[in-house]
Amino acid sequence: MTKKILTDAYGTVEIDSDKLWGMQTQRSLKFFDIGDDLFDREFIIAMINLKVAMAKANCRHGLLDQERCDLIESAAKLILKENDFSHFPVKIWQTGSGTQLNMNVNEVLANKAMQIAKSDIDINPNDHINMSQSSNDTIPTALNISSAYLASNKLLPALNALEKSLDKKIEEFKEIIKIGRTHFMDAVPMSLGQEFSAYKHQIKDNIKRLNDFLSDTAILPIGGTAIGSGLNCPSIVADECAALLAKTYGIKFKRMENLFSGVAASDFVVALSGNLKTLACSLQKMANDLIFLASGPDTGLQELQMPQNEPGSSIMPGKVNPTQCEAMTMVCCQVIGNDLAISMGGMQGRLQLNTFRPLLIRNIHHSLHILSDCITSFDQFCIQGLKPNLKTLERNVLRSKMIVTAVAPFIGYAKATELVKLAQTNDTTIKEEVIKSGAMTEAEYDSKVKLTSLIHPPKLEDLNNNKT
Repeated sequence: MTKKILTDAYGTVEIDSDKLWGMQTQRSLKFFDIGDDLFDREFIIAMINLKVAMAKANCRHGLLDQERCDLIESAAKLILKENDFSHFPVKIWQTGSGTQLNMNVNEVLANKAMQIAKSDIDINPNDHINMSQSSNDTIPTALNISSAYLASNKLLPALNALEKSLDKKIEEFKEIIKIGRTHFMDAVPMSLGQEFSAYKHQIKDNIKRLNDFLSDTAILPIGGTAIGSGLNCPSIVADECAALLAKTYGIKFKRMENLFSGVAASDFVVALSGNLKTLACSLQKMANDLIFLASGPDTGLQELQMPQNEPGSSIMPGKVNPTQCEAMTMVCCQVIGNDLAISMGGMQGRLQLNTFRPLLIRNIHHSLHILSDCITSFDQFCIQGLKPNLKTLERNVLRSKMIVTAVAPFIGYAKATELVKLAQTNDTTIKEEVIKSGAMTEAEYDSKVKLTSLIHPPKLEDLNNNKT
């Protein structure tokens, strides 16, 4: 492999001749060879689209000539079409501004543009690709673009599909009566559909929060350049760039009102991560519930039967485990861990620049990717295939002593407590003990204690009649 030998004020660098990157990228590979974490493709794509939008804005306002602008756009289209992200090898763990990544993109676009040029035109990574920009505003701009895109186009569709699947389960389970539980102990009856309605509304609320957040805060700090003052970038150019990006992504991006804030802080990402943390809590609760409800199949609650997707054990034949739920709970824990790292990184807006941007990119994108993928898997391979164990559900309702709650208004709390103790001692049902005690006749019990009426709020007149 032949080498390109390049020299600047910082010394001489050798680069394989087939590489599109330049000196800053090569130095980054040497000085920041830390771990295996690379910038994900959505962020790289956002950076490329940002460079194209800025080139067009610069050209439209006379700062960049049309030939270079066209070549930059053509180079970007070709790179995206080839779908080869090996041109962007710099690691996450680098300078906190993300300068190495910004220059990597600048160098690749410049070299690709000169490759396809039909003349000996010079396209400089700093002077032309980075015109009217700084790493300090392009990196957070691309971060907000890519994060909003992933939330809108990957996470929200997965959540909408899950909500629809839960709606179907609510309808399917609406007539199935079961015993509710609090403190892991028997409580009053409910329908299985009602139990799933809680999950559905948690997801619905998370969808609303995300939609509201994205519609209110799709803002970009482009044009702030080094510290937010906009040095070397006319405001009209930055406004034009933001408008072009909004058209490219179909998201109502707008330039931030205060660019000093946009460069110095990353509140957009911290707030988005907070929404993801709330979503993770909702999903963790649902997955944990399903693990308990499907436990067994012989010695657990065994109220639900999960899809038998794959063997669960290498030693116990026939064992099936709640693997989709376990994947979900691990993802939720990771998202909450990512949120802590994002919160810590968001605090590091020291003076005029947040210097934890690569960490923020890595963690918010990791959360968005694994949540989206896991929700889709959980929906398809768990929720949609859940079935009720009707025999167990019916048996539990008939055996539960907490049916006495519906009897208490007629016979009093103290008497009802006494009958619960007797039913526990005698291993009988509440109905049997109520009738045996003479507190109610069988006809009275059957007319007053109807399971279908126990799962809905009573009418006021019924409670008034109880008092008499």
